[in-house]
Amino acid sequence: MKSILKLEGISFHLKKINQTILKDITLEIYQSEIFGLTGESGSGKSTLAKIIAGLEKQTSGKKYFFEKEFWGVEPEHRIQILFQNYSASHDPFQKIDSAFNEILKIKKFKTEDLFRHKKEILDLVGLSDTVLSLYPGQLSGGQLQRLALAKLLLLKPPFLILDEPFASQDFVSIVNLIKIFQQVNQKLKTTFLCISHEIPFLMKFCDRIGVMKDGEIKDILTVERKENKIEIKDRHSDYTNFLFQSFGMDI
Repeated sequence: MKSILKLEGISFHLKKINQTILKDITLEIYQSEIFGLTGESGSGKSTLAKIIAGLEKQTSGKKYFFEKEFWGVEPEHRIQILFQNYSASHDPFQKIDSAFNEILKIKKFKTEDLFRHKKEILDLVGLSDTVLSLYPGQLSGGQLQRLALAKLLLLKPPFLILDEPFASQDFVSIVNLIKIFQQVNQKLKTTFLCISHEIPFLMKFCDRIGVMKDGEIKDILTVERKENKIEIKDRHSDYTNFLFQSFGMDI
């Protein structure tokens, strides 16, 4: 498997409160992989995501994308993040088609190809092309989340971070969302880093799951799916066992 993202010794220290948030994080994520990241609140998951996306800068350590070292934001903006507060990514006074066109100015699409491309992406996230004539306020919460995802996918980034995508969603919506992520992964070969407290949902679609505690990755688990059974056979810490048991799952 070919590496897409590699972290070496990433640490993050907040001088103002003299607190170390991340401690020597080393991690490799592979192309087209769906990697889950879980742990209790305050374990450092979101800070690590922000460092990968370039929204925070590590105190020490190195990060590589397609084997090229980068600092801050990835130079070609090929790493994108779907925020938990997805509604903030929409201008309530701008029609959806206009917002799409602004994004697509970055790519030199032929005029006759624009609608086809927009429709392709909307179909992928389960939205009709009729939404193009609407304003964001005319859509439901679930539709707005899928619209935010569609905006990111217009430029087909190879790496996408999902920040707590299942928060405030009912069970049916989460199941549908997982199917969408899987379709995007299969059709666009998008690599995902999915951050979530919801371990049972991560188990349904992630290839591997990293478990964080106190700014460190305690375990990386490989998820095996065979004959409708989901199993993890990797050796793991007592903390990871405790987390899984809190969801009624024995591993």
